[in-house]
Amino acid sequence: MKILAIIKVALKNIASNKLRSILTMLGLIIGISSVIILVGIGSGSTGQVEASVQSLRNRYINNRYKFNRL
Repeated sequence: MKILAIIKVALKNIASNKLRSILTMLGLIIGISSVIILVGIGSGSTGQVEASVQSLRNRYINNRYKFNRL
């Protein structure tokens, strides 16, 4: 089949099954949005945990240095 014929058949099928096409697009939008949101939450929480660990590490090093000097 030629590409033009394939495009015509695809558009005809989309037009004949409007509800199915709309639901498919809605599913894709919801799925992609949820993946983007979860990746954002994951990277944000990773940054927060790293900052907390760095803060604890700095406190530990400072306290240890103070006790060793005594």
